[in-house]
Amino acid sequence: MYSYPSENEYSNISVLFLFERLIGNHLIKTYVPTFLIVCLSWFSFWMGMDAIPGRISLLVTAMLTLVTMFSGFNKDVPPVTYIKVTLDKLCVLDDKFNP
Repeated sequence: MYSYPSENEYSNISVLFLFERLIGNHLIKTYVPTFLIVCLSWFSFWMGMDAIPGRISLLVTAMLTLVTMFSGFNKDVPPVTYIKVTLDKLCVLDDKFNP
């Protein structure tokens, strides 16, 4: 015959998993280049107002560089089973809901 444990007698097991991420790789491959490209794009604010073609070409080049960089990073990330919402999907949703 089985008897239930009294009020303070429960059997249990505890497991503690400790994960640690090395951030050095992310700093070198992601954060530092992104920071430098954004700082480079700030040079357009110091250009004269009459240098419109130079400002536009600088900002378009910075934007295309960031897009190319982050599309390359997405190839290095392993696939996941859950849905990833990317920036382009959010922009499409924003355009649909904000006329």
